[in-house]
Amino acid sequence: MKKVTRVLALVLALVMVLSLAGCKKSGGTNSGTTNSGSTDSGNKGGSTTSGSTEERSYNITVWVPEGAMDLTKRQIENFNNTNTDGIKFTATVEAVSEADAATQMITDVEAGADMFNFAQ
Repeated sequence: MKKVTRVLALVLALVMVLSLAGCKKSGGTNSGTTNSGSTDSGNKGGSTTSGSTEERSYNITVWVPEGAMDLTKRQIENFNNTNTDGIKFTATVEAVSEADAATQMITDVEAGADMFNFAQ
């Protein structure tokens, strides 16, 4: 039962983060947009604009329990294949235990993952 709860929590967290990524301001300029036509791979989140279609590509790191790695990769791949907003995630999915994720995030947030799963 705990495994189902963990997977459900991971799915819900992923949905929340991905739904925020789809939000954009209407009117005005997007400060994260680069009009160079290529993705800035040095940033965790970069954007490109080519012609009239805006494509935003983000490099993210995701920490999940080892048993959830395949599911997480499939969810991200499914999102990339089905979204119509021009958002693409290049995800590095790493197996990190909940205890290790909590410890690493508490001690060094900057070096931590963009998304992670750990028990409270």
